Amino acid sequence: MSAPEPIPNAATDGSPNLTLVPSDADPGPTPPADDDPDFGEEPDSLPLPPETDDNPLTRAYRFQLACQGREVPDPLPGESTDAYIARLDLWARRVSPDLEPVLERLDEIQARLAQRPLERTNGGPAGENACAPLRERDTAQAFDPPLLAAFAAAHTATVEWEVPGYLGRGVATVLAGLPKVGKTTRVADWVGGIAARTPVLWIDLEQPRGLTAKVLTTHCATDARVYVCWGALPDLVQAATWCREHEVGVVVVDSLSKVWRAFGVEDENDPVQVEQALRPLLTFARTAQVALLVLHHLRKSGGDEGLDFRGSGQIMAAFDIAVSFRRFTTNAEVEDPRRVLHSLSRFEETPRQLVIEYVDHHYIACGTPGEVRRRKERDDLLTVLTAEPQTAEDLATASKLAASAARTVLRALTEQHVVERTGAGRKGDPFRYSKCLRAEESLYLRTSISSTTGEQERTPGHGDAYEPKETP
Repeated sequence: MSAPEPIPNAATDGSPNLTLVPSDADPGPTPPADDDPDFGEEPDSLPLPPETDDNPLTRAYRFQLACQGREVPDPLPGESTDAYIARLDLWARRVSPDLEPVLERLDEIQARLAQRPLERTNGGPAGENACAPLRERDTAQAFDPPLLAAFAAAHTATVEWEVPGYLGRGVATVLAGLPKVGKTTRVADWVGGIAARTPVLWIDLEQPRGLTAKVLTTHCATDARVYVCWGALPDLVQAATWCREHEVGVVVVDSLSKVWRAFGVEDENDPVQVEQALRPLLTFARTAQVALLVLHHLRKSGGDEGLDFRGSGQIMAAFDIAVSFRRFTTNAEVEDPRRVLHSLSRFEETPRQLVIEYVDHHYIACGTPGEVRRRKERDDLLTVLTAEPQTAEDLATASKLAASAARTVLRALTEQHVVERTGAGRKGDPFRYSKCLRAEESLYLRTSISSTTGEQERTPGHGDAYEPKETP
């Protein structure tokens, strides 16, 4: 039997003052006065309120009256819980105006009853709370919240990032993608960089052993400090202790669907079951102070703002960072090594969207989807630009771009001195654009991710020869 649950203190927890009887409450027949109440024999069965009423104060009063051998009044039809408690209180006080010795005796009886199994009066098994303590003396704490300055000083929001914006100590991240889109490869590439400075624990519940070994050895050095737990989810309490002893910084769990099995989740769309299963994982991340990354799957039907994650919406509520991993090009017939990370996060360091490209067994950052599209438009225009001046409409037609997009790109290229603009920009004398003679030497800016800090930065590159930096 679990430890008894304490009864709320009526003087401090905001429950109604039980010495007052509502005007609409019938106190019932007056029991005989008894200056020296006799508890009689300890009952083997406690009268309980209706199954729909689980109020601990109600149980307490019924228990007291049963121990005294008194009649226990039942709720009246349509009577509210507060009115019923008030009537029970009045009934009990008429039996014994001085409740202090009564409650002290009840505490002694309660302690003994808690050591043996009880049965409900209807013959069913007693619940874990059937012998809940009747009161909680000398445990109420004064309400004294700190000022914001003291609270903020004691609880800083600084995160120790292993992968800036995505994996942080004490932070739980879920990364979801469609099958075979490359999410395990994305994480293995992260792990390869992390293991050079801090140990990593990889818990694989889904992949075959050979595939796990292959993907990790492809992206990690031979002497990488990557520990592999395969096939079963370990005891999380023991795992937290082990992680602290081995100074593990990141823990990867593949995948969440197998975690459901470990915790007996029968319906991943049930928020109650999902919340109960995720709670131990989140506690593990906080206790072990590790960056927890759990792999998951997306719905085939898709969705926006986290609604594309398979299962209950409680997944999005529980994790600190949720990342969906998708192909950049939706056309399945086109081979495109680029992927897009769409993120919802509690932290401002997490990029909202980031395009990455898989090159030579490593992912490199290419910028936001808008920047990548603009870069393609730029390259298309540079292909059709010549030394002969042309209007924006002519260049848009030749590059198969919208006229508005062509004008936006041409304006940027002019400011960067990649193209030369002539004309007055009015009817009869429109702007005309030609390739600048020094275009090959001109610099332009491109978004990248620093290989050392992992932060977004603007890096100069030389024309089409620019190579983006490698992600951490």
